Amino acid sequence: DGRSPYIENGTWWEWNAETGRYEDTGVQADIEVGGVNLIQNGNFFNGLNDWNINSPIETLPETLTIYSGTDIPIGATSCLKVTATTYGQGVWQNLMNKLELNRTYTLSFLLKKSGSEEFNLYFGHEENIQTREITKTDTWERHIYRFTPTTHQNIVFYANNAATFFITNIQLEKGTVASDFKSGYLEDALKQTAEINGGLILGSIIGARDEQNIVRSYISGLKNNQTAIATGVEGFGTESEKKSIDLRHDGSGHLAGGNIKWNADGSLLEIIGKIIAQSGKIGGLDIFSDTLKSSSMSFTEKPIEPLDTLLTPVTEYILYQSSWSKELTSPIRDIVAYTQAITITQDSVLKFKITAIPDPTKTDPLWHLTIINASDGIEFYDVGFDPVSDKLYSVGLPPGSYRIFLTVSVDLFMGESHTSTAIVKGVTEATRIEATSYIFQTKIGNDGFYSFWDAAKYMYYSALEGLKIRGAIDIPGGLGGGSVSSRRGGANLWGKVISASRAESTVTVYHNIGDLKYTVQVAMKGNSTWYYQNKTANSIQIVCSGFFDFILVRTPY
Repeated sequence: DGRSPYIENGTWWEWNAETGRYEDTGVQADIEVGGVNLIQNGNFFNGLNDWNINSPIETLPETLTIYSGTDIPIGATSCLKVTATTYGQGVWQNLMNKLELNRTYTLSFLLKKSGSEEFNLYFGHEENIQTREITKTDTWERHIYRFTPTTHQNIVFYANNAATFFITNIQLEKGTVASDFKSGYLEDALKQTAEINGGLILGSIIGARDEQNIVRSYISGLKNNQTAIATGVEGFGTESEKKSIDLRHDGSGHLAGGNIKWNADGSLLEIIGKIIAQSGKIGGLDIFSDTLKSSSMSFTEKPIEPLDTLLTPVTEYILYQSSWSKELTSPIRDIVAYTQAITITQDSVLKFKITAIPDPTKTDPLWHLTIINASDGIEFYDVGFDPVSDKLYSVGLPPGSYRIFLTVSVDLFMGESHTSTAIVKGVTEATRIEATSYIFQTKIGNDGFYSFWDAAKYMYYSALEGLKIRGAIDIPGGLGGGSVSSRRGGANLWGKVISASRAESTVTVYHNIGDLKYTVQVAMKGNSTWYYQNKTANSIQIVCSGFFDFILVRTPY
């Protein structure tokens, strides 16, 4: 029924249609392992280049598409998807006068069908066409077919009925045993010549081999090989080729065996594993040794500040030092202005201005601003090419010791000098830089969190101080509460309740809700009665002679 023979234990095995199985013919096989792939673009990496479309499909180009989804087989870069609506639709490749007649060739390919409909593939050398029934659905299988041509014909792959199938890694090679698929780029390189002109070497592929004569790295200029530079290569030029580093012509690539990879335009970076960084940036967040921080948010492994610290901000001033300003003529390329150590004891905003003016008569002007910590790690960095004057900076920094460096550079020829300016100065007074601990931000620490914007609007929680909220609260639920005995004032107070005091049967509860959109609920400890009176934005009175628990709750009115 068209099933191909194969070699096992040195003899040919052929299909017996009567018994429905392969049987050993006893005929000795001359084993010859395949070599160069004679099929061009067998993995369809270059689309349908080198392939011809079979009639009547020529008027239906949408029937043939190049597919490179995640379900293509390992070792393949892409495949051809054929959506056949009738017999004979598919592709063929012209091999006229490329085969040696009367010698054995082996054709191999990967194929799968989609859907449950019956499908037969019509394929092979046109002198001895094969028809193979494909029964498995959505399963890639490697098919192998041997033939000995006596005439020059084409290699074809046609649907024998309406169906959808996928095909890739088509390989035709001399011999009786199919080898691993070769993408074709190595074969293309072997057909080329190399040129050496002085110090210039031109070639399609330049490889580097180890002491066992195995290629471990290479540079490729071939269009049908995605890789431009590869190192840590295994299986050079084969279907299973792997690279530790793969830099591609389109700009994409990977490092560390694929654990770090990016797309062509750099808009997507994927890293598998742990990232350890002591400085730098992630989006708008600056990286410190134990903190991620922007001007309005921070995440740290340290405890958050006490609420009193946020409510009573402190501004420290760093006095002027002459090295903050450099305006001079110098034969040295760099002019540097810098501050002495600036020590801050809590999260602070450092405010200062810079003036950076490279000599306009020189080439390649550049200035760069850095803030470094006590370990000489970079905490903040900015760079520019155009002159700036009194440019304002507000940089959020965690506790520590820092120095500011402003470097202005130009390119110089031997014997030249330049006049450039580098100045670091304060905002309100040139001789003082401000470090203000009052930070408007949202922060998460290892013992709590807060969102603090001013003394009248904040939400604060810490393991030590509990939950404290100031400002408008429109969430239904408890705002605060506590317990009151018959003789004493409040106990077990929580939330926005500040204190409670009793005068005979009248209990005054003081709080910082700040508006009248609330009410009180009371749970009696006994059979006393109660009511409330004199509700204000900061207090409410509960009239009750007995013990009770109370809770203040938000209302919409």
